[in-house]
Amino acid sequence: MTPETVAPSRTLSPEMLPAEIRGRFDTVIADVATTGNSGSGVFDVANQCLLGIMSRKIQERTIVSTNGISVEKLVDLAKYFVPAAQIRQFIGPGLG
Repeated sequence: MTPETVAPSRTLSPEMLPAEIRGRFDTVIADVATTGNSGSGVFDVANQCLLGIMSRKIQERTIVSTNGISVEKLVDLAKYFVPAAQIRQFIGPGLG
């Protein structure tokens, strides 16, 4: 969610991430530019449940060349969310 609104998104298969970072992020969403930032909830509307909490943006450094000038640029790939099951483990019994 974004402040005072809902931003639709979709989960993304980790296989869509570059191989060098694929194993580090197993719960990701697409739609980087239109979704909430760290701390935002990620919900499954159809099943009415919390999937997790947004944690970070996943970016990749790339070189962009324009008119013979090369510039390093960060490209947004996805956003990682901490899954609800992992949050429950962190909280511990009796609090969740």
